[in-house]
Amino acid sequence: MDHKYWIDFWKEYTTNILHKDQHSQVLRTFNKKPISERLWDFTLSKIDEVFTVKKDETVLDLCSGNGLLAKHFLNKGASVVAVDVSEELLVNISNIKGIKTINSDVLQIDFEENSFDKIILYAGNQYFNYKESVVLLKNIQKWLTPGGIAFVGDIPDLKRRWTFFNTDERRRIYFDNLLDDKAIVGTWFEKEWFDYVTNYIGFKKGKFLEQDPKLIYAKFRFDYLFEK
Repeated sequence: MDHKYWIDFWKEYTTNILHKDQHSQVLRTFNKKPISERLWDFTLSKIDEVFTVKKDETVLDLCSGNGLLAKHFLNKGASVVAVDVSEELLVNISNIKGIKTINSDVLQIDFEENSFDKIILYAGNQYFNYKESVVLLKNIQKWLTPGGIAFVGDIPDLKRRWTFFNTDERRRIYFDNLLDDKAIVGTWFEKEWFDYVTNYIGFKKGKFLEQDPKLIYAKFRFDYLFEK
């Protein structure tokens, strides 16, 4: 699926969305219902376990949406740069001291080498094809400080795709969308793809992470951690 499809999708979806709750704004939903605050707090706690942001660190939040993660890291004492293609979503955090917002496609931005201690792309990797993912990961590796950590979270698992499309109706919608050049989720990845791209790009190490079964998409998604 062309990356432009997703840019257009999010620009259209986020037109006049300020009346929606903060999770529906970024489609953090399950069966069309927004995630509860309690479950979102639990999600944040699981992210913190593997992606520990410390005071005075610099964090880059790619595909940041309305800043749910950016605000969380700011509260930990970090300075945050939040990048998203939707200007409407960034309005939520555009005037918060300590968060710099950039309204852009993340494939069109650049930073100096060794600019960030931590970089996160959460629930966003699906909007890039394999080539675009390599380009973005090469940039992430460049932007990280030596020893820096990148967390790519909530990646659709190709080996468990049919766990998501698990009814006749869902499979009908899947195939109908293929014929219409549309997508429901985006690009699905294998864990091994990230293992091999870790070595190809030159990260010091990479680590596959199973999601806690309490997370709403754990049955068909995984996380990946990179160290420069």
